Amino acid sequence: MNQNEKKRRKRLWQRLLIGLLLFVTIIIAPLFLGIALFFPKKDLAALLKSLPNDEEMISNFNKHREDFYRLAQTYQKDLSVPTVLLTLRPTPEIKAIMNRINVSSISGDQMVWLPPVSTPTEARVQRYLSDSEVKRVDAEGRMFSGVFFRYANAMRLASWAPVYKEYYYIPVVPEERGGILILPGTPATGYPRIVQTLDTYPPKFGPFECACRPIEPHWFIRMCEEEFQY
Repeated sequence: MNQNEKKRRKRLWQRLLIGLLLFVTIIIAPLFLGIALFFPKKDLAALLKSLPNDEEMISNFNKHREDFYRLAQTYQKDLSVPTVLLTLRPTPEIKAIMNRINVSSISGDQMVWLPPVSTPTEARVQRYLSDSEVKRVDAEGRMFSGVFFRYANAMRLASWAPVYKEYYYIPVVPEERGGILILPGTPATGYPRIVQTLDTYPPKFGPFECACRPIEPHWFIRMCEEEFQY
C-alpha cells in the first residue's frame, strides 16, 4: 500500500470520526441532557428498570390491605388533608404509610362514582353532582372519586414514552362490558381494557391508553402509556 493510499484512508477515518462526534454532540447528548433535566432523579432511575410484575404488586397489596383502604378513605373523606391538582399532599404520618406500602403519590381519577340510589335525597345529590363539572375537582367531590396509588419505581420507557403501573381504587363495583371497564360519563381518552396480565404490554398498546387487571371488586392494577411529557 503506497503512502497516498494510506493518507487517503487516514483522512477517511478522520472524517468518519468527526462525523460521529458531531452526531453525538448535536443529537445524542442534548437528548439525554433533556431527559435528565426533564425527569426528577428518582423517576429517571426508575425509567431504566423493569416494571414490577403483577404478582409482586398483588402481594404488596395483600400484605398492606388495611393501609391501602385507610389511605383511600383519607383521600375521599378527610378534607383536613389538602390536595393540589387532585394529588394528596400527605402529612408526615400519611407519608410514612405511603413509604411502607411502596406508593409514591395518591391522586383522584376526576370521576364521580355515584353509589346506587336508595332515597329521593340521594337521587337529588346525584343529579347535582352529575350536572356540576366543578364537583369533579373540588373537596366535596373527593368522596365520590376513584383513587390512584402510583407504585414507586414503576415507570419505564417504551418507544420513548413513559409507561407506569399503579393501583386503582373505585368506591363502587364498576361495570365491565365487552372486555372494557365502564367509566362514568365520557372519558377524554377512552375506556381502559380489562386484561388478565400486565406483565406484558397488551396488543396495540399505545400513548394515552390504559389497561386494568382486577385484584378484587374495588381494586385494580392499572398500566398506562403517556406521551413524552410526564
